[in-house]
Amino acid sequence: MQLFISTVGLDSKRNEGYEWLFIGYSPDDSHVRQKMLYASTRYTAKKIFGDNCIKQELFGTAPSDVSLAGFQKHLESANAPPPLTMAEVEAQEVKKNEVGVDISIDSRQSSMKSVLFPFNPDALDKMREFKDGNINYLHLGVDIENEKITLEDNDNISIEQLSGKVPETRASYHLFNYKHIYEDNEEESIIFIYSVPSIKLPIKEKMLYSTCKTPVTQTVEEQFEIKIARKLEIDDASELTEEFIMKEVHPVKIEQRKAFAKPQGPNARRGQRRITKN
Repeated sequence: MQLFISTVGLDSKRNEGYEWLFIGYSPDDSHVRQKMLYASTRYTAKKIFGDNCIKQELFGTAPSDVSLAGFQKHLESANAPPPLTMAEVEAQEVKKNEVGVDISIDSRQSSMKSVLFPFNPDALDKMREFKDGNINYLHLGVDIENEKITLEDNDNISIEQLSGKVPETRASYHLFNYKHIYEDNEEESIIFIYSVPSIKLPIKEKMLYSTCKTPVTQTVEEQFEIKIARKLEIDDASELTEEFIMKEVHPVKIEQRKAFAKPQGPNARRGQRRITKN
């Protein structure tokens, strides 16, 4: 089939008359010179016809591309939303499922698109030990198949050992009692860490960890009355240095500058103007 340029009248109208579909056809097996000739005259043909009357343009390299079915596919593609990247799809799914839920540590509570999994008994026991100060570190996880909040690890560790406790290939929750000295005072600050490694994780895993994060922290604070000083979200365990955590727990205070007091002009010191008679 030869190359061609054609126009087809549409049902829609403008003030100038009917709107038109401009069709260009260039088979893959055409000679290069012919393709170049048609490509160079395409713009000229539109100008001569009147490009203000052309509503749609259709270009094809096979007969099916410039058929009625091909035109309908063209319209569907033109009206479709732009394609999303895999990261955008995952973020969209996570956002849809980030809704509030009721809280209970021994029963499953659900809402329209979110669910709080109950804590395993061993997780509850170690949570009480954490509150009593017997241990200073807890690692909690989500058992997706059995729909439970599980205990992954518990220990007494130093701040330098914290980053080594965070998995690099899966999401996780961590509670750490950061004992430190600040302005000559001994302090304890409970840190909650939500870790989502930057590597690609299954959408369901990301979605469940993101959805359960808030209910888990509410359970810690409301059911166990453990006050969380700082909630952190990280994608790299190496971020968890003592300097980083100290800055998060005790942000640098920015002193407010006093407004500049503009000195009074010489007239203000002279008092009121006097009127004298000669």
